Amino acid sequence: MPKSLAHQRTDRAIIQAFITLSAQIPFEKMTVQNIMEEALVSRHTFYAHFHDKYEIAERLQEELYEKFLDFMQKRIPKIDSPAPQYPILDAAIWEFSLQSHDKLRAIQHIHTETIDLFGKIRQYIVNHYQECFPKHENLPLEASIYAGMVTAAMEYFVQNASFLPGTDISRPLLQCYIHAALFAIGIHDEKKAEKAETFLSDLAHK
Repeated sequence: MPKSLAHQRTDRAIIQAFITLSAQIPFEKMTVQNIMEEALVSRHTFYAHFHDKYEIAERLQEELYEKFLDFMQKRIPKIDSPAPQYPILDAAIWEFSLQSHDKLRAIQHIHTETIDLFGKIRQYIVNHYQECFPKHENLPLEASIYAGMVTAAMEYFVQNASFLPGTDISRPLLQCYIHAALFAIGIHDEKKAEKAETFLSDLAHK
């Protein structure tokens, strides 16, 4: 049976209270009483909508992941498109992070058996990456490494909010990827790294 508008409004008020409090109180210390007071609802009303704070986080995760999937389907070209999809994917995830910043931050550090939004997004990227490239022996590892880099950048954006809407993050993100890759393969010399970065950056933008 569909929820009434009044029920939906109360749902939203409680979820918004949870989001607001998440910027002030760590999840493990947040209580139902805190949420009730922020949402201005009684205990009876709260329990008519949610069992506990975990259910609120689960509902928020479900909402965000559905929004993420819808956003990516509209923003990213089809898998079989002739043009490479990277760094289009990175830019889209960055855009999504900006649009949903407060909600993402509210559940960023919650990890339970049922709550791990960034893990779900990471698996989406792994699957997406593997669908874009021909199968080869190291493709699963390659996809996992790439997904790890993208979700690490996403978590950094959400946590630090150091970039403003409209900022072109493609070049600094590319530079970070290159530096990390060079470090991983043993190129620590500053001059060698600078030459490699220039070459790879020029190659990526041709």
